[in-house]
Amino acid sequence: MDTISLVSGDGVANLQVTLVRDDTGLSFNAGGADVNLRLRKKGSTAVLATINYANDASDPTDGRVVFNMSTFLTTADEGFYEGEVEVTFADDSSQTVYQIINFRVRAQF
Repeated sequence: MDTISLVSGDGVANLQVTLVRDDTGLSFNAGGADVNLRLRKKGSTAVLATINYANDASDPTDGRVVFNMSTFLTTADEGFYEGEVEVTFADDSSQTVYQIINFRVRAQF
């Protein structure tokens, strides 16, 4: 997967992901579940932020979830980060997307 480039301090940065089943290639129905993006500094084990998907911009029943990155970017230092998507269902069981999302954050001019 490519590295997603972001700028520290941006207030309108969004990340859209589409959850797809490996076995069928169809979108994953995450309706009724919490979908979160957990972020950490590359090479670290400490989770720096957990971002819940934006309800108004997402359609989790069709696998499409949007994360508002602006809160993370207000405190993010310049550098490399990685994120993982985790889906938590109503019965508290969870499923983590295997593929890691890579980010690069640069400072404002």
